[in-house]
Formats: sequence, C-alpha cells, structure tokens
Amino acid sequence: MARRIIREDTVSHERWMVSYADFLTLLLAFFVVMYAVSQRNEDKFRVLSHTLSEAFNMPERSINPIQVGEPVTAVNPGNVPDAIESPQQLPGSGRIEEDEPKATTSEPQLPEEFRRISQRVEEQFADLVARDLISVQGNEEWLEIELKSSLLFASGEATASAEARPIMQEMAAVVRDSELPIRVEGFTDDRPIATGIYPSNWELSSARAATIVKLLTEFGVGPTRLAAIGYGEFQPVAGNDSEEGRAANRRVVLMLSRGARLRPELPRTSLPAPVSPIPVPATPVATNEAGPRAADATAGPEQPAAAATPAAPAQAGVVRVELEGGGILYTNDPARGGAQGAAASEGATAPPEAAQPP
Repeated sequence: MARRIIREDTVSHERWMVSYADFLTLLLAFFVVMYAVSQRNEDKFRVLSHTLSEAFNMPERSINPIQVGEPVTAVNPGNVPDAIESPQQLPGSGRIEEDEPKATTSEPQLPEEFRRISQRVEEQFADLVARDLISVQGNEEWLEIELKSSLLFASGEATASAEARPIMQEMAAVVRDSELPIRVEGFTDDRPIATGIYPSNWELSSARAATIVKLLTEFGVGPTRLAAIGYGEFQPVAGNDSEEGRAANRRVVLMLSRGARLRPELPRTSLPAPVSPIPVPATPVATNEAGPRAADATAGPEQPAAAATPAAPAQAGVVRVELEGGGILYTNDPARGGAQGAAASEGATAPPEAAQPP
C-alpha cells in the first residue's frame, strides 16, 4: 500500500507589501493634489478677487477692465479719430462717463429723495457749505442738515437774527415739497446760562429749536411734519475745551426721516362709560313732639324701628320693597316687586303722621 504524502501549505510572509504599496499610492496622490492646489493662476485670482469685491461692496461708477496677460494693441492709438476717443460720445456702448457727479453726502447709499434734497442744499448754500457753516450727511434712514448757531442766533439768545430769515426761507423751499417728517434739534455748548428767560441750556436749546420750527411753518412747511427737541449741552460733537469745539457744539440740526410718522402711535385703551345711579325714594322717619326716642317707642316691642339702610345699588330695574317685618328688599323681579313696590311707594309719599300706627 502506497504511503500517503501530506503536504503543508506554505505561508507567505510578504503580504504586507500589498498594503504598503496601497499606502504609498494614496500618499503620492495626496501630494499631487496638494501641489496642484498650491499652484494658482495670478490672473484668474485677480479676476476672482475683483468679482468678490464688487459683489460685497458698492460697485464703481465707471467700468475698469482688468487686464489678463500681456496687452494687445489692435490699432495705432495715434490713428484713432477724436470722435471715438471719448466714451460719452458712443451712445449705446455701455460705457459710463467717469465725470458723472457722485453723491453729495458722505454716505453713497442714500435714497433718491435724500440725494435730491442734499444736492439742492449744497447748491443753494454752496458758500456756507464751503465755510463749514452748513453740512449735510445721512444714511438709509436719516438725512441730517446741520446749521451752526452763529448763522441763526446771537450768543445766549433764541430770537432769530436778521440773517436767519432768508436762510430758513431758502431751506423751507428745499424741504417744502417733500412729505418726510422733520425733527428740529437744538444743541448748546457746556457753558452755563442762568437768566430770567433761560434758566439752563435745556430751555435755550429747546427755544432755539422752537424758533426754527416757527420759521419753517411761516414759510410753508406743514406743521404736522415738524417737532422741536432740545438736547442742551449733553450731545456734543467736539470737545468743549476750545473755542472751536464749543462753536461746533452750538448748532441746530434738521433730521429728516424716511418713516411715515413723526412719532409712534400707541394703542389707546378706552374707559368704560359711567353708569348713572337710579334715584331711590327716601324712607320716611316717624317723628313726634317728644323727639326721636318717643317715635321709636311707638313702634312697639315686637317691631323695632328700622335702622338706617345703605343706598340702593346703582343697577337698572332695581325696586326697593319694604317688608312687613320692618326689613327692606331690593329686587329686580317685576312680579315680586309689583304690588309690594306700589304699596311701598304709597307709604313713602304719605305724610309722617299717616305712617305712625294708631
């Protein structure tokens, strides 16, 4: 019988090389991707940066093309006619004139009505704007027209000067056609004032704001659009340690609001209508010549004199009924209080002598 040969399977000790090779392949792919990401195109990067800047910021007034690569000259610039050199002479070309007037205030994103009013103010008062006596600034909700107090009032006074009337007349012509609410605000410096008319800067600033409101209404601005507010010296825009700073703090400001109302309207709670009390006939009191004690004695031992009772409740349809035992009943039942109420009414109208028992 042939001998059976048992063969043992050989174990490979190099299977780790498969995993190692996969790891090296993945590591190589990772570094290739990292290298590809690190190499960027400068021109494409500038285009992307400019696009993001335009998306998140206010775009410019003119179109500024971005040069990618080397510039290519198609024609000789010297041979270009003058008729096509200026972009404003190319209708429909999509070009915007670079000398287009910009917004007249420090905030570019102004509503159209604010921009129109600010342009008119700077045109009407160009000389005063150049001397920093009138300034205009605003945002999407408010437009602020600031006038220095030296243009309108004398020191420590709230009476409009002779120069204030023509200035406010022109200012009223600017804001008169609009329907925007206007808050006239008065401000002072921190120098104290104590006179018989103005005990403090609160009264002075409020009086100056009220004077400007009167002038605006006199020149045609609707009074329902106006309000006068005084801040005193507590809202400075500059330091009060110098004459220039104090002069900057002495000002009157016209605040134009985009809101439709000058002030918020809160719901009013109506009080209930008062209920008129029902007149109740007075209870006759038995009296005689002997006085109150003698009258009480005539009531007998079993029927004591009725004590004073409170007035009937103020309700509609309530009838006062005197009971036989000496009590008083208030009821709104017509069936119950019909006969007894009629008898009580007759007893109430009878003379005092008839109410006494025999």
